[in-house]
Formats: sequence, structure tokens, C-alpha cells
Amino acid sequence: MSTPVYDIVIPIVNSKAKLSSKVPISLSKDDSIFQIRPDDLATITSQPVSGASGLNGATIAILFRSMASLPTTEQLYSKALAAVFTLNILSSANSAAIERAFVIKQHRKRSLSLTLGIGGLNQSASQVFSIDKSTDVSQAGAIFNAYQIAAAKEPSLAITANRFVTSMAKDEYSDRIIDIAICLESIFSATNEVSFKFSLYNSLLYSDHAITRRDVFKLLSQLYSYRSKIVHGEHVPIEAWLSTNWPTVLKVAKVVLLKKIDFLQTKSKSEWDSSLKDLALGINGAT
Repeated sequence: MSTPVYDIVIPIVNSKAKLSSKVPISLSKDDSIFQIRPDDLATITSQPVSGASGLNGATIAILFRSMASLPTTEQLYSKALAAVFTLNILSSANSAAIERAFVIKQHRKRSLSLTLGIGGLNQSASQVFSIDKSTDVSQAGAIFNAYQIAAAKEPSLAITANRFVTSMAKDEYSDRIIDIAICLESIFSATNEVSFKFSLYNSLLYSDHAITRRDVFKLLSQLYSYRSKIVHGEHVPIEAWLSTNWPTVLKVAKVVLLKKIDFLQTKSKSEWDSSLKDLALGINGAT
């Protein structure tokens, strides 16, 4: 008797996702980003999805194939976060919004096993998500798999990745600042002088160039100052500042996140913390 396997289809529901020239994007042997028409999705899932929010004539979807058992909600969310994190690292505009996952049983014939909502990653379907034409998506698989290895070693990395993703999806500038600050603060471990270490470690990780480090240090110091004022209930005029500096803040976040994830492929979290101290002291070979 054949053993059933399960496929997961997760539509990216941004109304005008622009990945046409990039799909399919391979994440692993069985996982990819591909295009699917709403009518095809309706046939697969036996649900009327053509009029669903954000779905259009060539909807982008995440596909996880050939899972040996019915995934748990936790497994589904973990894989979805890994995929959306990867897409957002590659993104040139906004966050990839997802709302639900369709789990399809493959056993003699295809049948819909269940539909699950994806909590925490279902924001800003009205935004345009895109990957720039010049972006090399061949590294998507490496990022996807490296993140999962790192997250297995440091489970709190899921919070880091989630805050990175949601910072790109939030419409409110204050929410963006809080989320990206939490993301960057989780790069290091500290219970004192957090503001200083926030700016120091992230600027050191971002660049080897002293002038660039100085400029990024100033930028992140201002970011953390805004974050502190916001969480303490102060009203701060951040719109103009963030509109100007958001691309640089995101660029810094992407660089330092990838450096930490790459480090954790072969080493531990405690070694990462020690490496940051060595980097701050100018010891050769740090990170």
C-alpha cells in the first residue's frame, strides 16, 4: 500500500506581487516559489479562491512538497517563516504577505486535508511586494536552509526573523521602528548599555570601513533613541526621518542577519557572543 505524502501551498496575497521574471525560485529539492492561477488553486483545494483578497491572474505561491506526515501548525509556521524571511531578504519593496496554507494529501488522488491560517505573517496584502530584476535569486536556497539550521540552534531567531518580516509590512512608522529595533537588538546579548551596544555591534558587523561604521553608528543611535521614546509613550515626528533612512536601516539589518545566520551554521550562540566582543576589541578573525 502506498504511503500518503503531503504538499503545502501558501499563496502570497500581495495584490501586485512582482516576481514574474524570477519564478520559479528554488528553496530546496522539494520547496519552491512558483506561479499559480486562482482557478488552479481552487481546483487543488476545492475552495472558491478566485475572489479572495490579494489573489490575481498569476498569483505567487510558496510550495512545500512531499512531506511524509501531516504537518503540525508549529511546523507549518516555521517553514512559512523561513520562506518569507528568505523572500524579504531578497525583496526590493515591502513584505511578502501570506494569510493561509492549504495542505494537500497525495494518495492515489489529491485531496485537501486542511486549511490553516498563518498568524503573525498575514499583514499588508494591499502593498506591492517585489524582487528587483537585478537581484540574484540563486542564493535563495542557501538562505532558506541556513536560516533553518541557525534557528534550530537558536530558537529565539524565529522572533528575530518575524520582527524583520513584520517591520517591512507595517504601515505605521512607529511600528516599523519598534519591530526593526527588536530585530537588531536580538543580534547580541546584553543586559546593560544596550543602546550603545545596539549601535556598536550592528555597525561593526555591517562594514569593515571606519567611516561607514561611524555613519551607521550614528544612524542606529538615532533609531534606538526613537524606539525608546515611542515605547515610553512620547510623540516623536519620525515620518521624514524614517522615509529618508529606512532603506539604509533595512540594508544594515539584512547584512547583520545574514552574518549571524552564516556564523551559526558551524558555531554556537555562545561563540557568536564571544566573537562580537572580539570584533569590538579589534581582534583579528572575529566573525
